[in-house]
Amino acid sequence: MKNTSSILFFGLCPLIPAVTHFAEGCIFACEFWLLFLTALLCNKYIKQTKYASFSLGIEYICMLIVAAMYHTVLRVIFPLAAFQLTFYLYISAVSYLTALIITQRQDAKGEQYTALLYSILLPVIGLIRELCAFGSVSFAVPSGFFRLQLFSTASFLRFFGSNAGAFILLGIGLWLFRSFQNRELLPFQE
Repeated sequence: MKNTSSILFFGLCPLIPAVTHFAEGCIFACEFWLLFLTALLCNKYIKQTKYASFSLGIEYICMLIVAAMYHTVLRVIFPLAAFQLTFYLYISAVSYLTALIITQRQDAKGEQYTALLYSILLPVIGLIRELCAFGSVSFAVPSGFFRLQLFSTASFLRFFGSNAGAFILLGIGLWLFRSFQNRELLPFQE
C-alpha cells in the first residue's frame, strides 16, 4: 500500500479508544519501538536459519512475548495504566501497521519514516485529545495518572475526549499530513 495516510489510519484505528491521555500515547509509543526492534532482530537471525520460511510467524510470536513482558513491567511500575491498557497492549503487537512496517523495512522499498511517524502520532493524538477535552496533560504514575491542569475547557470541546471526537481529530490530522505531503491544502483529493 503506497498511501502513507491510509497506512497510519488503519494502524491507529484499534488504538484510538485507548489513547485518551498523553501518558497512554507515550506507553504505546514505547511498546511500538520494543515490538519493532524485536521483529527486526528476529527477522535478522531467523533468515540465517533453516526456518526462514516461518519468519513472519516467529516474529509475531516473539512480538507477543515482548508485549507480555512489557505488560508485566508496566503492571509493576504503573499498575493502573497497565490494567486499563491490557487488551490494547496485546492488540498492538499483532496490528496491521506493525506487520506492514516490518514488511516495508524488509523489502527496503517502503517509506522508512512510517515507523517514526507512528510512534510520534500516538502521543500527539493523546496530547491533543487531552488538551481539547480536559485542558490538562497527564503522566503515568504508580497510582494512576498525574494530571497537570493547564486551562479549563469549554463543555463543547469535551466531545474530542470521546472516541468519535478522536476519529474526527485523526481525520483532520491525516488530511493535513496528506496535504503537506502533496504540498497543497485541498479538502478532497483523489
